[in-house]
Amino acid sequence: MGSLDLSTVFDTGDFQVIEWQMMNMPKFLGLNTVSSLLIRSFVYPMTVIKTRIQVDSFNGKYRGTLSSFRRIISQEGISSLYRGFWINSFQILSGVSYILSYEKIRDLLADQGVTSSHVRAFIGGGCASAFGQLIFVPLDVVSQHIMVYRKDSLPAGGRFNKVLGATAASAELDPLNLKLCLKRNPDVPLSLLICREIYRRDGFLKGFYRGYIASLLCYAPSSALFWSLYQMYTGFLVGICKDDFPILVVNSVAAPAAAASSSVLTNSLDLYRANIQVNRPVLVICSCCFYLNFIEVRRTSMAETLVMLWSLERWRIFNKGLSTRMLSTSISSFFFVTTYEFIKRLSVHAELKPQLHW
Repeated sequence: MGSLDLSTVFDTGDFQVIEWQMMNMPKFLGLNTVSSLLIRSFVYPMTVIKTRIQVDSFNGKYRGTLSSFRRIISQEGISSLYRGFWINSFQILSGVSYILSYEKIRDLLADQGVTSSHVRAFIGGGCASAFGQLIFVPLDVVSQHIMVYRKDSLPAGGRFNKVLGATAASAELDPLNLKLCLKRNPDVPLSLLICREIYRRDGFLKGFYRGYIASLLCYAPSSALFWSLYQMYTGFLVGICKDDFPILVVNSVAAPAAAASSSVLTNSLDLYRANIQVNRPVLVICSCCFYLNFIEVRRTSMAETLVMLWSLERWRIFNKGLSTRMLSTSISSFFFVTTYEFIKRLSVHAELKPQLHW
């Protein structure tokens, strides 16, 4: 390790990038796992609100972040903001594999002669996201069903439009018909019932990896853009700051800016992914008799979801849930990158620590 020198890891922006071989990886891995759980517990309520906004279209109940927050709290209680949290927390495994993949891919690209940190960040972020989705998607599918599920039944009126609207909204927020499942199996946890229903209806791959392609289309570009923009913003800020300015402060500003920029550019992809994964329903009128029993609700394909989203939302696909998503990603990236960079510095081998710029 004595041959390593941090002066070799400066990009054109003249800021330190701590690479794979410079860190004690077991220490880095352990500290990252703990910090990820703490950050997730803080931003999870905003993820729930964002998901409610994204999948709601028939009633329009969930529009703004604050109004959605008040509605959920008043109707379902504060605990509903953490519904599915522990299932979602298993995504830490995905997060750990993601960050390790990102660091290793950067290292491999450096070995292949790729010197630009921006290019390595873009490629590493995209590839790491693709790998992380193998763990993330099944857990995300289950947790999103938990997020949008409501215990209270939605009322249906006597007229056709009321019946149709109530049926659509009910299916939209409960596409697996969990109310009936819970009535039949009151002692079975909701998460287990969701897993059973997904497997029973679609099998393992089709059910638990529903939306995998959509997730790749969303998260791989988002991740690639985030890391490359983060490198760009960090380099820009370092260039205008004094030499002794704390680099962690620069990181903490660059990360939310990169997250917000990435969110704006990929919001329509995230909206599409969310609607694919919660199986947005399509209604088929099975009879000329306009009664509830003659209305069939089935799940949509990727193409049908795309067509339905455009017909329902039009240009709103670019800004629906955007403010909540920007807030969520900016806050999470602030804590994630600040702790990530701090943990990287804590994990650097002892002989290299005197060369660090804090």
